[in-house]
Amino acid sequence: MNSFSDPISSGRRPEGPPAWTVLLDRWKTILFSTIGVMAVAVAVALLWPKTYRSVCLVMVTPPKYSETLVVPPRPLDMKTVDTIANSYQVLQNVLTKVQTQKNLLERAEKKILETDDSPRPWRKIANLSTQAAASLLQEELSEDFRQAWEDLPPENLLPGYLEFEDDDFEDVDPLVLSEYLSTRIQTKLQTRLRVEYQPVLLLSADGRTEKTAAILAYCWAQTFLLAFESDYLSPTLAR
Repeated sequence: MNSFSDPISSGRRPEGPPAWTVLLDRWKTILFSTIGVMAVAVAVALLWPKTYRSVCLVMVTPPKYSETLVVPPRPLDMKTVDTIANSYQVLQNVLTKVQTQKNLLERAEKKILETDDSPRPWRKIANLSTQAAASLLQEELSEDFRQAWEDLPPENLLPGYLEFEDDDFEDVDPLVLSEYLSTRIQTKLQTRLRVEYQPVLLLSADGRTEKTAAILAYCWAQTFLLAFESDYLSPTLAR
């Protein structure tokens, strides 16, 4: 009688060499493969252009009104708020605002440096009133100029306008800008039947530098608030 059984017919797999012997035999291949992958990852991380993100939180609250008002305001829907923030017109106005302010600041810096060779003219620019800025730049004190100058960000962000490239605004479609901007609404309650959102809209902007990202987020928040007041609050209060 044969005492040896066929491992296949008996349902057992033939035992291979232990795993540690495979690792021992191929340790060079494994080591060099690991080093190669790490080197490629480091090279990509060093060569890949850096992207900075700036975040702005906007608290959205419905307007207060008297209980005796015959026609109450429209209910505040955060989805509508999000739609306004990402609308084509708002994004177009963001591009226009940043480009206009960049042009004004470049001219103001040049004018100040003509009479004052201070390496930091931004404090003087930030302290200029709208009327003084219009006089310096020989601009008409129009409503567009007033709004562009008064909406400038704080002094520490002003040099960031010079970090934008000139071709950043040439024939740029607002839909292209939307690739660098994103919104998020925090959920307060979510069930199968309904979803409740917190009255907070998070605006995120990506840029090549810290300041350009912060400027984009700042200008986007300002433009959104103006649009929200025009599209929602004004028609509501007019009723």
